[in-house]
Amino acid sequence: MKAIKDQHPLPNVVLEHRKLTALITKYIDVLPKYIRYNARFEMDRLHGTWMQTASPTGRLAVKNPNLQTIPHKVCFMSTGAGTEEVTITLRDAFLAPKGCMLLTADYSQLELRYDVSMQLPRQVIG
Repeated sequence: MKAIKDQHPLPNVVLEHRKLTALITKYIDVLPKYIRYNARFEMDRLHGTWMQTASPTGRLAVKNPNLQTIPHKVCFMSTGAGTEEVTITLRDAFLAPKGCMLLTADYSQLELRYDVSMQLPRQVIG
């Protein structure tokens, strides 16, 4: 498809459909299954399971769900007459509870920031 996408508009539509379908089946349909009630915040929350010894490289890993694979931004071509791009930001759906903050970090800095967060007061890390 990618080889012929410039020859006709249909391959682009198929490629965009595949990209959107992958997002829906991998994240939008799956992530709600991991939402559980959190008594501390008295609301439903999504929490992954962090594993310190699961990776052979010694990096932190997360599962159920793997929050490290959620893309920052995904761009799509508009289905309208123009060639306008539409951007979906899945990570904007993650919100910290009132009085807390959500910490994101570059993967190469994650372990360092995680270790530092263990030294912060409890109300800062939520």
